[in-house]
Amino acid sequence: MLNPNLATEYAVRHVIHISVDGLSGMYLGDYLSSGPGLFPNFMRFVTQGAATMNAHCDYTASETVPNHSSILTSRPVERPEGWADITPHGVTFNSDNGQTIHTTGNPLVPYKYSPFDMAHDNGLSTAFLYTKQSLTFLARSWSTGGGPDLTGEDNGSNKIDRVYSSITSGSYGPSSALVDEVVGRINTNGL
Repeated sequence: MLNPNLATEYAVRHVIHISVDGLSGMYLGDYLSSGPGLFPNFMRFVTQGAATMNAHCDYTASETVPNHSSILTSRPVERPEGWADITPHGVTFNSDNGQTIHTTGNPLVPYKYSPFDMAHDNGLSTAFLYTKQSLTFLARSWSTGGGPDLTGEDNGSNKIDRVYSSITSGSYGPSSALVDEVVGRINTNGL
C-alpha cells in the first residue's frame, strides 16, 4: 500500500523484517564485503532497503523466543540493574507455552506494544510469517491477543492480519515455502 502523503520516490509499499536465528551481522557484513556476488539477495536488502550489521541478541539470553520478544517490543529480557521494574518484557522461556507475551511476560507491563500495533492501529495491514514452531507464541500474542486501538479509529485488537507458518510437523518448516508465500503476497499486493 502506497502512502499518499509521500512523494512517489519515497513511498513505502512494504516493510519486511527478516530475522535469521544464529546469523551474526558481524559475519554477514564480512561475507558481503568479501564476496557480494555470493549473496545477491542479502546485497539487495542492503542496497535497496534498510539494513544493519549491528543487530544482536540480548546479552542475558541468546534464545529464540526471548530475543524475538525483545525485537518486537524493544524491551530487554530481564531488568538491567538500576532500571525500572516495568522495563523488561519478562519472557525467559524458549517455547510456545500456549499463551501470549501479555499474559506470561512481565506482569507489571500487562500489554507489550509492538510494530504490529503501530501499523495496524494506523490502518495498515500486517502479517507474521515464520518457520519455527516456538514463534507461534509471538504470532498469537498480537494476532488474537492484541490490545485496543489507541489512534481514535477502531481498527480492532487483532494486530496481525495474516499469520502464515510453513510448519507441517515437528519444530521447523521449510524456508522455501515461506519465501514462496512472501513473494506471492508481494506480487499480488496481498501482504
